[in-house]
Amino acid sequence: MAIFALTVAVGRPLRQLDRAISELGQGTFSNQIAVSGPHDLERLGGQLEWLRQRLLDLAHERNRFLRHMSHELKTPLANIREGTELLMDASSASSTLTSARSRPSCATTESSCSA
Repeated sequence: MAIFALTVAVGRPLRQLDRAISELGQGTFSNQIAVSGPHDLERLGGQLEWLRQRLLDLAHERNRFLRHMSHELKTPLANIREGTELLMDASSASSTLTSARSRPSCATTESSCSA
């Protein structure tokens, strides 16, 4: 009977630790880790809770960094896009102006203007 009680007393906390480690490995940081049982296993559960909290903090920092970098990159990209559009508009206006200048005017050739 004592062996059964010892098995239950150690088996349940080990299953709790196993589940917690699996959740951490899958990237699930939302469930708090609480292990009840022998002191050493509770302490190990506390260490896993600290690790979970640290991983959660790092995930939040990473997301904040990515949002900040995305915002910082949007401004230069928008400026480059606008500059490119202005250059393309200026280039097409320049080519239209150049082709208009290369056409003969009515003053030099009256046969093309009378048509």
